[in-house]
Amino acid sequence: MRRHPGAPGGAAPAAAVLVLLGAPAFALGAAPAHADGYAPSPMPTPPYVHDTGRAERVAAELREDPVYVDPEAHAHLADGEETRVEALVAEAGQPVFVAVLPSTYYDESNGDPELFLHALHHELGEPGVYVMADPRAGGVGPFDLTALAFDVPVDEFEALWIDYEEIPDSELPTAENELLTEQVRTLVKQIRTAPEGTPASPVPLFADTSDDIPDEEPTRADYFTDAVPGVIVGALLGLLLIGAWLLAAAGVRSSRAVRAAVPPGAEDGIPALLRARPAPVAPSPRRLSRMLRTELRRLAREIERAPADHPNHARAVAAFDAATLIDRGEHDPTWTVGAITMARAARAELTLDAPATSPAFCAVNPLHGAAVPARAVSGPGGADTGARPRGRARREAARRRAAAKRQAAARGAGGRWCAHCWARADLGRPVAPRTLQVRVDGRLRQHDLVDGFWKSVQYGHRTPDLARRVLKELDVD
Repeated sequence: MRRHPGAPGGAAPAAAVLVLLGAPAFALGAAPAHADGYAPSPMPTPPYVHDTGRAERVAAELREDPVYVDPEAHAHLADGEETRVEALVAEAGQPVFVAVLPSTYYDESNGDPELFLHALHHELGEPGVYVMADPRAGGVGPFDLTALAFDVPVDEFEALWIDYEEIPDSELPTAENELLTEQVRTLVKQIRTAPEGTPASPVPLFADTSDDIPDEEPTRADYFTDAVPGVIVGALLGLLLIGAWLLAAAGVRSSRAVRAAVPPGAEDGIPALLRARPAPVAPSPRRLSRMLRTELRRLAREIERAPADHPNHARAVAAFDAATLIDRGEHDPTWTVGAITMARAARAELTLDAPATSPAFCAVNPLHGAAVPARAVSGPGGADTGARPRGRARREAARRRAAAKRQAAARGAGGRWCAHCWARADLGRPVAPRTLQVRVDGRLRQHDLVDGFWKSVQYGHRTPDLARRVLKELDVD
């Protein structure tokens, strides 16, 4: 693997990450270029990416065959479709190289297919039309095709601009429809009929430093007209920054107060990975998918590090397999939330020296962490602040705690709140606004009101061996 000059960290950290991920991580697609799952910013000069490992691998395949299909994309093609696509590109009249592989936010180009094609051209070093076909999640609808022409005499706009949105997704739901074949056939037809253009290599927008506007000597009026909008915009930005700072400060104070209201020892016995943490209230499906893939990469590393005779090793492997299948399938967001909690629990279990059981997660928002009994957080006088409340303050604390318990019972939570949610209730702050909302059928719904598997098992609360149950639900085990 080559690393572009100037890339931070050299090749050793990336190699270490690949070794740690090992065989269990094969289902996750391209390996991330950073341990936390985020690739560094693109390079300003060719090949425009810091890591060229995947581009080198694809280029090596394309030297033997003009069509490359990544193992993660095989399921999106019909039997024999790769051969039919090869026959089509052979008739284009220009060299055409097609790479069928998924693009993800954590890959070497931050999910930008054009940057990957630049890196691929840099490694392959041959003129031609380079095409990246990204299969859509779930295999529904046409591929996301990106094409760039490098040093071939075709008009790029006429040859490569194709509007595939005209193809209704509902009419093309499976690989048997040979979506890629139809799309490549359209592309090849346009390449053959496009007007002749000047051979050139495109440059990404962020790297284009050309300036065709001649310099002119500014006048006093120019300075004035340029300064006034700047002053106005600067004042508005200043007000926005002050407002944002005040909101952030209020949030920090609130978080500190909640943490201070959690008495010492409230989370004793709960692994550090499952203790209460901040979490989004209404995350988008894309954000949930990113969180799950990050958890999967971390779990893969921990499984590789743990000895095979660890009492929870088999449970962790089962959780990894189940969560990976959820990530690769098409389910409502409660499945993604459940997979995240399952992966976190598996990582936590690998830190224990004794066999573990599936923990109960916060009923307000499972992404907060493990639930704790109300008695562990609140005593007769509320949160332990160092002095026993007296009189009116004591009665008020008891009233707030009783109201919180009634709210938990009304929600069917059965006392399954994380330490932070109980502390908020003891402080008299509403807990309901922190309830996790997921987008189902185009609208936000409370996670615990979405009927289905995860509501029935309460994110593992009523299922001793959750991973095996998930595999059985997915008809795998």
